[in-house]
Amino acid sequence: MQEFNMGDSQIDCEKLFLLEVLVDSLSISNSKLNLDKDLMSNFTDTCVLFQFLHYPPLVVCESDFLGSPVGHHDSNHVTFKSGKSCFFSLRSPKGPILPVPFHVQVTVIRRLKEGVLPDKLEIGKTSIDMSDSFTKLLKQNTDDNCDALPLSDTKKGTFEIQDSFGQIVGNLNAFLRLSCFGKLIITQFSLNKDDEKS
Repeated sequence: MQEFNMGDSQIDCEKLFLLEVLVDSLSISNSKLNLDKDLMSNFTDTCVLFQFLHYPPLVVCESDFLGSPVGHHDSNHVTFKSGKSCFFSLRSPKGPILPVPFHVQVTVIRRLKEGVLPDKLEIGKTSIDMSDSFTKLLKQNTDDNCDALPLSDTKKGTFEIQDSFGQIVGNLNAFLRLSCFGKLIITQFSLNKDDEKS
């Protein structure tokens, strides 16, 4: 496998990328978790963490756009329909583009009420492989097709959530889109009469 060069390189090899993650819904089998009912009664919020490369995770919580969680926190099904995005820059590998690893590590947690320890509980994990999408974007992003930018590739589906013992405890319905904007982002704008006066 070819490594993505994070070291010294010419500045014109640097590319801008955007990763967007959308969580549609999450189903968890509480019976398989074998959790104490008193502990489950202290659940306050469900969050999904997306971590990739060396960056901090993108944290998507059910309360992000609601101010506070809604519904039964011990429920088997949580609806999110929300997400987050992140711009980042990397330097392209020199020479021919070989398969480049790009794995998004996903962790599902449930937060507990203030004053309860631990303050959060890890439910399970999964890994979403976007290596094909990443390699495809690198190969397509050349000086010959710069007019086609941005280039995007998506992955959506249902991903199995496993606990620390490898047992499947739930399913995550999610959408991920990886986009490449090339060396820079160019926008255009115009001034109206009100802007000219200010």
